[in-house]
Amino acid sequence: MKDQSKTKQELLKENSLLKQRIQELEESESKHKRTEEALLQSEEKFSKAFQTSPSVITISYPESGKFIEVNNTFISVTGFSREEALADSSFGLKLWVNEDDRQRVVADLKAGRAVVDQEVKFRTNSGDVMTGLLSAQTIQLSHGPCIFSSIIDITERKEVNRKLQEAVIFQHYLIDALPMPIFYKDSEGRYLGCNSFFEKFFGQKKEQVIGKSVYELSPKEFADIYHEKDLALLQNPGIQIYESTVKDRGG
Repeated sequence: MKDQSKTKQELLKENSLLKQRIQELEESESKHKRTEEALLQSEEKFSKAFQTSPSVITISYPESGKFIEVNNTFISVTGFSREEALADSSFGLKLWVNEDDRQRVVADLKAGRAVVDQEVKFRTNSGDVMTGLLSAQTIQLSHGPCIFSSIIDITERKEVNRKLQEAVIFQHYLIDALPMPIFYKDSEGRYLGCNSFFEKFFGQKKEQVIGKSVYELSPKEFADIYHEKDLALLQNPGIQIYESTVKDRGG
């Protein structure tokens, strides 16, 4: 009976250990499922962010330039379909206007240098040349190191800046050609610039005028009037006309 009782105790102990092991396995499986669900959610979030980003994003092999993945913005900006991109490389699609730009990116990444907002030109499927700011980094995937690149299309911004510069240059030449003294000041009343006739009229070069106040360029009795009128114009923007004495280079 003693031996039978001992055997029962051992069986009870084994049964208890078995239940404990089953519980541990269930908890482990539950934890594994939660991890899988979290990983799936993370992948879904990354995929959504990747595809909906307003930047052109690509993942490619460093040497061959073959694409592993491209996002929707790449498709809309370049005009290539996802199938065309994933079946080819940046070389085959002739995306790079200057191949040296890509070689420089790869060299910088291999040397451990960050690539941030590097201005590059790329070609679309229709042959149009666009300008972008490229940022890139190396990422490790299951099949080895790859390049994760993002490009912000600044073609329109560059064109707006070009037209703005042309307008500024045109205004400069127009103002400089007018046969009367013209100047412009900042909100503190300091001269920002003047035209050629202003230089001739007062006998002072533009470099001598810029940054100065009326008190540094005119007698106090005149400067007080100019300063008062400047303040009034700044407080009530518009057209201002008044009569005053001006002292030219001849005195």
